Amino acid sequence: MSLYGALYSGVSGLRSQSSAMSAIADNISNVNTIGYKNNQVKFNTLVTKQTSLTTYSSGGVQGKNFSYVDTQGLLQGTSSSTDLAVSGGGFFVVSEAANPTLSDMWGYTRSGSFTKDDTGYLKNTGGFYAQGWSLLPYDGSPNATVVKIDDFYYMKAYKDNLGNITYVNDNVIDRTNLKPINLNEIGGDANPTTQIRFGANLPVSDPIFDAANPEAGGRYNVSTIVYDSLGNSHNVSYQYTKVSNNSWSVSPKIPTGAASTVLYSNREVTEDGEDDVYAAVGQIEFTKLPANHSYVKITDNAAGYNVDPLLNEATTYIYEFSNDGSTSYVPGPNEKVVLVDITTGVVAIEEAVDRLAASIKNTMPGGARFAADSNRIEIVQSTSGKALTVDVSKCLQTKQANANPNLITGIPTGIYDIPEIDWELKNVGRIDLQSEMAADYLGRSVTIGNNVYQFYDSGAGPFAGAPNIGVDIASAIYTSGALTKVERTGVIDALQNSLVLNAQDATRFKSSGTTLEITQSSTGADIMINMGNSDRLTFTTDVVGDYNGQNITIGGVVYSFTNAPVGAANEIDISNITWGNGATTQTDITNAVISAIKDNATANGITASHYQAKGNAIIGNAGSFVAASTWTSAAAGTGLANTVYGGQIKDNGGIAESNIGAGGPQVLTSLWTFNGVAGAEEASLAPAVRFNSDGSPKYFNFNNMSINWSNGAQNMTGGVGEGQKVNVFSGNVNTLDGLTNLSGEYISNYTTQDGARYGSYAGVSIDENGIVRALFDNGSTRPIAVIPLATFVNPNGLESVSGNTWIETGYSGSPTLRSATTGGAGAISASALEGSTVDLAEEFTNMITTQRAYSASAKIITTSDDMLTELMNIKR
Repeated sequence: MSLYGALYSGVSGLRSQSSAMSAIADNISNVNTIGYKNNQVKFNTLVTKQTSLTTYSSGGVQGKNFSYVDTQGLLQGTSSSTDLAVSGGGFFVVSEAANPTLSDMWGYTRSGSFTKDDTGYLKNTGGFYAQGWSLLPYDGSPNATVVKIDDFYYMKAYKDNLGNITYVNDNVIDRTNLKPINLNEIGGDANPTTQIRFGANLPVSDPIFDAANPEAGGRYNVSTIVYDSLGNSHNVSYQYTKVSNNSWSVSPKIPTGAASTVLYSNREVTEDGEDDVYAAVGQIEFTKLPANHSYVKITDNAAGYNVDPLLNEATTYIYEFSNDGSTSYVPGPNEKVVLVDITTGVVAIEEAVDRLAASIKNTMPGGARFAADSNRIEIVQSTSGKALTVDVSKCLQTKQANANPNLITGIPTGIYDIPEIDWELKNVGRIDLQSEMAADYLGRSVTIGNNVYQFYDSGAGPFAGAPNIGVDIASAIYTSGALTKVERTGVIDALQNSLVLNAQDATRFKSSGTTLEITQSSTGADIMINMGNSDRLTFTTDVVGDYNGQNITIGGVVYSFTNAPVGAANEIDISNITWGNGATTQTDITNAVISAIKDNATANGITASHYQAKGNAIIGNAGSFVAASTWTSAAAGTGLANTVYGGQIKDNGGIAESNIGAGGPQVLTSLWTFNGVAGAEEASLAPAVRFNSDGSPKYFNFNNMSINWSNGAQNMTGGVGEGQKVNVFSGNVNTLDGLTNLSGEYISNYTTQDGARYGSYAGVSIDENGIVRALFDNGSTRPIAVIPLATFVNPNGLESVSGNTWIETGYSGSPTLRSATTGGAGAISASALEGSTVDLAEEFTNMITTQRAYSASAKIITTSDDMLTELMNIKR
């Protein structure tokens, strides 16, 4: 038994040493194989259980192969930018096909000797194709995995043949989430701008901007270059204006060749699923004199012309150019044709533009939104303005006639929108004049603030409506046939002139075509606006005995005057009033009444701000007052509810539009609800940026910008089949890394943007994080992909396959994809290769010892054979 055991032990030795020699042979033959990991045969003893204490039963030896997959090889520099090496842990993810199917094998390798194949895909010497995460500019989607590269944001995503975006799940290894890198598909580069970054210090010491004194400060411009999808460069600027302490608004300047530009906030205050509109501008650029009977259509989404304001029907105004004094357009419902006379005196484009602007101002609500500027009409959406739709398809002498091609036919429609500023961002009012008949104004009144303004014709006689304030509209009255009409713009101008003379903080009121726009200031008093019949309760005596113990009824509530207050409900305290001072005493009385109304408003269920003190009178709702004695008189006014529409009031704390054409008063307060917090904002518009006390931004209401081009470039609107909006980064909140509000001067710290004019593909670069950048001869670069690294719990448990590649096994564990230099993954070195880990000196030494061990095992066999021969000869 022992001799046969010895014989078999020798055989096992031969077998194991043969395996060891095979491993050595592989190692030596792969000494120059890129990324090769040396193998070594380890020996384990085979022991036979000993059944006797006096004899020994031999076992033998067993060889087990061990691969040092996790051993780092030396990095060797090369001249190829697509040669890649990993310094540290991790493996390149590869597939045996460039575009793998379900049957194609996925593998992992350290062999980064990638070169382009005949179709442009990166393929290594083992015949495997590199796979990575495709990159697109970040579009704001919450489904995207964002990568910050060179201060700009990209996402792991790609577009299919139909233009649909697939957002990559970077934890999954399959053909959906990993894509091959094809350098032939990069082509040229006319990269549109998708991101703008700028930082500046807006001086905290600047005063609130005053248009009458602009040199004092409070307004600054930031300019940058924006590239469209055709590679054209455009200058885009923003104007920051200080509106209150620690807060600044922003307004855009539209670049030439664009139809509209809109600024958005991605804070999503209104929660309607879309970015909130913060500001919007548009333009109509003329390249030639408009042709006879060509026209511009502008649809204003405020209440319709000569229709019920409550229906809020849009009106389309057709501005038809005519050099023969006639119009040819046949209007439909809610359409109004306006002749733009170019018969005489129009020899230059600028003159035709001036006449168009004048026609718009004279006929359209919010006409001040349209301003002539050389060869163009600039349209700046006002805070109170409704959405506009501009159609210049029948005026081919404008650049914007080429705007918005049909997605199917590609034919320009010449139609574009200028949206309304989101309601949750503003706090404004407006009055739109609808009627052109003089009789609808003369003798009628409107209450604004604590004054009643009454329209009259000075040519027909002096104003006789005191204590109302007269608004002379004689210059606006004209005769048309048998009808007496008014120029509505003249009525609005007359009203504004009267407001300038009589109203508090008169700059809050602005005439805008047929509209009076009303904006709040951060310190302004509440503004009551009443289009219905405003009644006035007048106090006619300053004798204390006439009041003490008397009652008055206001809004159906009975109030009692008392000279000895006891704190009862609805008491009017007159104990501290000095009597016998005439108008002064009566003013004190009205203030005491207003105080009582405010103190008891909640209990009485009334709106205290619907009542305003004006000298010796209180102005309030129609039918609110009951004259209870000889020392009061109640007078009803005649309002303009049928001819004045004001559907733009946003009540304090409310979220819905209110219609002051319904007759009831509305109140515009300086404090209003914003983002669900009552009193969180003040003035007429939420600021674009509000700062903390340390000068860092508290929040932004301007983060994105859309541009609607009319030069054939792709719109930057984020719409179907269009380019994405431009992300505008001006710092992180609570961080001094962008806009700041500190002492000192205005300083622009940095302004950068992506995008570039057209350039041809010139090469590729890959950084240590695996970011693949395409290089172009215009000097620009574009990140196109990320090469990930796969890591394993036990990389030495991987199974080797031909091509110096491994596949996962149950011993290795599942792969985890990581970006290079993160989570235990190594760094990627471009223009470098990882050498074989074979040490020739060690291998030749192992070869000698293996050869000797093999010879010794053979000697065991021959010796055992000799001994068996001797044993066989015993019987002789």
